[in-house]
Amino acid sequence: MLLDLTAAFDTVDHDLLMLRLGRQFDINGVTLEWFRSCLQGRSFHVIYGGSTTAMVHIVSSVPQGSVLGPHLFILYKADVAEVVKKYDVSSHAFADDTQLCQHCFRNEMAATVMRLERCLEEVSHWMSANRLKLNADKTELLWAGSKYSWVQSTASCRWAARLCRYRVTQTLLQRPITFACLALPSLLI
Repeated sequence: MLLDLTAAFDTVDHDLLMLRLGRQFDINGVTLEWFRSCLQGRSFHVIYGGSTTAMVHIVSSVPQGSVLGPHLFILYKADVAEVVKKYDVSSHAFADDTQLCQHCFRNEMAATVMRLERCLEEVSHWMSANRLKLNADKTELLWAGSKYSWVQSTASCRWAARLCRYRVTQTLLQRPITFACLALPSLLI
């Protein structure tokens, strides 16, 4: 399942982030104050055609386009991995992109969909409580399987889409995926 967040970097609550950095990651003292100084007290205005807008003070967000922003965002949403782990679902994250992964056999599809739905519901609640918003229109459930599981997965995907209100994409694998077919060309330095 590919999770999409609405304006993810813009909704990070500075106070919650500072609290998390201190309590969960033991970042305190001068180091915590350095992070605070990078986030708080920022503002901007727009100059266009000789006109200038009023100054806007930034009260939430992590800097986009910086090295620090994605790392701070990952620390801000680190609890999501713990939520997902309770459902025996794997997760992979980079910045605001999160993937929930679950392998299952044909006879486990319905149970797997239900587990993913419960997991997604709890992740969504966690995000709401932490001022993040899951974008249901762009969150996608991806089924990948062989031609033998295609018929059963089609029924399970329709069921998942109805319950989860998320887009469902199916991929029919023509041959097994191997490391050889995923290999990247080597780079010359």
